[in-house]
Amino acid sequence: ILFIIYRMDFISWYFAIVLLISATTDSYAFAGLASGSYTLASALIGPRIGRLADLYGSRKVLVPITLVHILSMYALIKFSSSSIIFIVLFAAFSGASLANIGSFTRTRWGRSLPDNKELNSALSIESVLDEFSFVAGPACAGLLFAKFGPKFALIAGLLFLFIGASGLSLTSDKNDF
Repeated sequence: ILFIIYRMDFISWYFAIVLLISATTDSYAFAGLASGSYTLASALIGPRIGRLADLYGSRKVLVPITLVHILSMYALIKFSSSSIIFIVLFAAFSGASLANIGSFTRTRWGRSLPDNKELNSALSIESVLDEFSFVAGPACAGLLFAKFGPKFALIAGLLFLFIGASGLSLTSDKNDF
């Protein structure tokens, strides 16, 4: 359940950023720059976050990086109608502080289920839920945007992020590297 909550949030960020920035600046070009900087920073820094989790454990990495991500997304929301420089900067910082939760959960499955048959079943179920998230996450972001306004999709995403990351952090043990 926690994976679904976190993953729905993870998938919806890209779309929600485009919705927010295009609504606050009246520019799809700015929205594209913001979403692109978010994506690029996530692609460049994400593997390093995973490496830190391998070295120090998921809890020690997931808690601080989640807090940084929440603060940087809040700054993006707050400055969403300001200069494009601030928008791109906070979008990139948000992307750079995004933990790829799929890596965290797949690693956890691999370490907690030594039987290959059980592991294959767990990873299959996770793949189905992952695909569901790819469809439902942006749809939820669009519905929240349409019903409550441009900032609400990201605010709801922050709540999902907090719930999912907190749950995953609390359920990891000292041996969860």
